[in-house]
Amino acid sequence: MNRLDQMLARGRTKPRRKPRREEDPFQIAVLDFLDLALPENSFHFHIPNGEKRDKKTAAKLKKMGVKAGVPDLCILWGGKVVWIELKATKGRTSAAQQKTIPKMESAGAYVQVCRSLEEVENALFGVIPLRASAKGIRA
Repeated sequence: MNRLDQMLARGRTKPRRKPRREEDPFQIAVLDFLDLALPENSFHFHIPNGEKRDKKTAAKLKKMGVKAGVPDLCILWGGKVVWIELKATKGRTSAAQQKTIPKMESAGAYVQVCRSLEEVENALFGVIPLRASAKGIRA
């Protein structure tokens, strides 16, 4: 019995696949770039909102203040806060992000959606002084 026959025997019509997150290697490259490029007195972190979790954990985190659509990265420097949402080349913002990002901006946040290291560098240019360039770094 081949794999398709086994799935059909179990009542499944589609193979179970691990979701492919094209953004993961890109995000790691961006964090490496930020470690090199940001000033010493800056601070940055990732918001792991997009990870899969069971319903009970999701409900608990929602009660604790987790908000859907919050961008991936937060960068703090000199009293400024920069939020960056990372997307794969063809990635689109989710419905939650399309609602959340404008709310954050209307509250005074600086938010950028970036699809490359160069876009991350451009988003930070003029806002935070960088010590390194993204040129030559591959995502």
